[in-house]
Amino acid sequence: MAAPTATFFTVLTGAILVLGLAFTFNQPDIIALPPVVYGWFALMGALAYLIARVFNNTAIAMIGASRAAPMASIQPVFAFGLGVVFLREQPNLLVILGTPLTVCGLILVFLSASPTRSNERVLTIKTLGYLLAIGAAASFASRDVISRYVVSSLAPPLVAAGFALAIGGFMLLAVTHRDVVNSLRRLPSRHIIICGLAGVCQGLAVASLFQALSWAPVTVV
Repeated sequence: MAAPTATFFTVLTGAILVLGLAFTFNQPDIIALPPVVYGWFALMGALAYLIARVFNNTAIAMIGASRAAPMASIQPVFAFGLGVVFLREQPNLLVILGTPLTVCGLILVFLSASPTRSNERVLTIKTLGYLLAIGAAASFASRDVISRYVVSSLAPPLVAAGFALAIGGFMLLAVTHRDVVNSLRRLPSRHIIICGLAGVCQGLAVASLFQALSWAPVTVV
């Protein structure tokens, strides 16, 4: 399954779960939302799912989950800088000292790679995979900074998470609709189910993240 298509199925399942919870617990808040907030939801959905998730899943396909996942350790570095610049956050000494240490994980990941000089194409694919994973981390960090602003002043966390997932899913569908239809026709149902289970995990993770961002600075979360 192509990475954008797999991303759509996971985002769709997560959106159904979280948006269902949002309508269950925050329906009055949803009705009272001003139209401008949906623009923020769309921006969050584009950053996280149209860009970051596709980048991340493509990186996993290129270099494997064991190498792509640790690259997320650079996300706090991006979030630290963006949080200080745009949200005027003032992180404490432990955050200032601890955030750069996450870069050590990246160094270990790069050092663990075993280069194959005889195969330049493999090296090129690995390099692109690492760059995509870093791009995903930067995009997720940007989404988190925007989310902190939204959930702290404009919308409840469940509502923000649900609509960001849903709008991001529609954006993905606009790009991948042909491949989505073909996947439903030709792929074994267990592949779709696996994506659905991943989407449930993703939805719970996003809802938890947005709840955390409503309580604490993005440089901590």
